[in-house]
Amino acid sequence: MKKLLGILVFSLLLGGNALSQISKLENCYSAKSYYLVDPKKQYWTEDNYLANNIWIWDNEKKKKFAYVHTDIKPDKRFEVFSKFEESSFTIKLDNGIITENKIYSDFFYKIDKIQYEQKYNKPYGDKKYNLTDYIISNYTEDRIFADKINHLDGNNTKLKISEYNLVVDLLTNKVEIFVTSYDQNQNVKSKTDIIIYCKPPKLMESNDQPSNSFFKNILGDLLNK
Repeated sequence: MKKLLGILVFSLLLGGNALSQISKLENCYSAKSYYLVDPKKQYWTEDNYLANNIWIWDNEKKKKFAYVHTDIKPDKRFEVFSKFEESSFTIKLDNGIITENKIYSDFFYKIDKIQYEQKYNKPYGDKKYNLTDYIISNYTEDRIFADKINHLDGNNTKLKISEYNLVVDLLTNKVEIFVTSYDQNQNVKSKTDIIIYCKPPKLMESNDQPSNSFFKNILGDLLNK
């Protein structure tokens, strides 16, 4: 009952706010990704998003690699493709959950599955859809806080393996995830801070994109395929 009341209050809080229209943060990437054009920029950029998402498949050597680390021109041998079909966070006010969505493209999933099974000689599993739910625990006018706890042996024990504390900044579409892992005695083993940038609200509302995009100038219409 308290959970339902909390969700209702949260919905009412955002109801009179312009931010109430934000239900999904899209085109997200990790600030610590190895594949960024300019990792020093502490905010979302189109070039960094595309650098993380645009990959090349070498049809001769049967290898995949991020486009940003090459000067290769796409042709019959080198095929350009998107790594992610979707990389986003969905805010579900009706049930008090934030879902992190990492969905690989069909092409990336297919070749990743083949390479994994050839290398490790074991099933790859269904890794195309990677969905993680966080339970909303608190909120302010422009931030949402959510948590996820992984227990030893599922939910059959109170012993924690890891804890994820998520903070969503609705003004900038920046997501921060604080990860704490525990040993068998429930002592803190390690702490990690993950920063994720998603496309800001103002850019999501506009179809206009920067004309000087590094990737759009090089790949042109290939990005639209």
